[in-house]
Amino acid sequence: MRKVIPLGLAVLSLALVVGAVGTADAKKKKKPASLSLTVTPNHVKVGQKYTAELKGYSGRFSKLGVDGHSSPCASTKQAENQTHSIYTHVVGTKTNYDWTIKFTAGAAGTRHVCAYLYDPNNEGDPHQKHKSATYTATAR
Repeated sequence: MRKVIPLGLAVLSLALVVGAVGTADAKKKKKPASLSLTVTPNHVKVGQKYTAELKGYSGRFSKLGVDGHSSPCASTKQAENQTHSIYTHVVGTKTNYDWTIKFTAGAAGTRHVCAYLYDPNNEGDPHQKHKSATYTATAR
């Protein structure tokens, strides 16, 4: 009977340790959604191509949107889409993404590239991620 008690204590101790590890894992902070936007080159001639690269972690969002034009960017994809056409790309939730898209500079001047990471079921969500960058286009 004495040999059973130490074995029982060992099993109980192991169960407590495993439970503590499981609790620590459950308390890990969720990785937040992120969005970065890089536009290259930042000086082009009208008619020349430039690249927009969107990178980050999607978190609870599942879609990317990007466009380029002469006016400043709106704060949400929904507001942006009221005045401009947006190119979209599905990334899924809780995944790293890296999307590169090419555009052609259409007019001279300072131009804005607008990027959004959003939930397609709530395009006006004020918590969606958005970034903007500028480039300069000159006459041919």
